[in-house]
Amino acid sequence: DETSFAKARISGVRAAEFLNYVCANNVVKGVGKTVYTQALNSKAGIESDYTVTQTGANEFMIVTGTAFATHDFGWLEKMRRECNFDGVEITNITKELTCFAVMGPNSRAIMQSLTDSDVSHTAFAFMSSQEILLAGIKVRATRITYVGELGWEIYAPIANGLELWEALVDAGKDLGLIPCGYRAIESLRLEKGYRAWAGEINTETNPFEAGLGFALSLKKENFHGRAAA
Repeated sequence: DETSFAKARISGVRAAEFLNYVCANNVVKGVGKTVYTQALNSKAGIESDYTVTQTGANEFMIVTGTAFATHDFGWLEKMRRECNFDGVEITNITKELTCFAVMGPNSRAIMQSLTDSDVSHTAFAFMSSQEILLAGIKVRATRITYVGELGWEIYAPIANGLELWEALVDAGKDLGLIPCGYRAIESLRLEKGYRAWAGEINTETNPFEAGLGFALSLKKENFHGRAAA
């Protein structure tokens, strides 16, 4: 249950322009694409570390760590204000959506048993996001995990949380599904080498020092912190 992950909707006519300026990676890759990125300060320190999913032509969803909503969304507000990005709206939607992560070698079988949508690798690629019906509930499923295994993060209206959780647990009964907590995530993501902001990385660490050079795009002509990077 990753419902406590902080979530924000970035929308407006300049949303894509704004996020591609704030984020070091190219996050505007089309509707249904998810990108891992950092937001850098002027010294190329990692100010924030999150995923960005394009959910519409002028709408994106950011997911970041449980404790970082005030910091990360505050940084976005600061960038919007100081860089004069009028026409961009930043909305904290953390409390609107539940989030369950189904992770592991049998996660696809569990997902497929609950939906008529095709969740094969060909139809549902890594780092992509789709709205599907799962156990009869409209959800946003994003093929990404924080533990390095095959899996999905599933976002649904908070009111459907219990129903969805019970459906997932029931579907996984004979497939080895075990409800796990954040300590398990912490152990597994460390084993995989996934970083956590305020743990292994912070505002004084640049992406190259952290082994995260793949998560920024120097091909972009302009983003905050590019010169230092």
